[in-house]
Amino acid sequence: MHNETANIIIFDDRLEAENPGLLPVGLTIEDILKGVSKLRNRVIGRIFKELRLIEQWGSGVQRMLKECRSAGLADPQFEEIGSIVPSGLAMM
Repeated sequence: MHNETANIIIFDDRLEAENPGLLPVGLTIEDILKGVSKLRNRVIGRIFKELRLIEQWGSGVQRMLKECRSAGLADPQFEEIGSIVPSGLAMM
């Protein structure tokens, strides 16, 4: 996974985010929807937490679900396709 980038694509009715790479071994989409998280790089995770760039591990998807529901939007959809994990948010 060298020189690959995350992509954000904005459509009229939704936003899609694509992240290169598979989910970590043993982690499923059902797990991430429940707030389960596995760090790929603990050093980077610790630095981001100390710099307050993240509040805690595994909270991002739960926050996305909460904010979508509060705004009356559908839950984000996640899927793992080949070596990319795209997610989509409806913006209606």
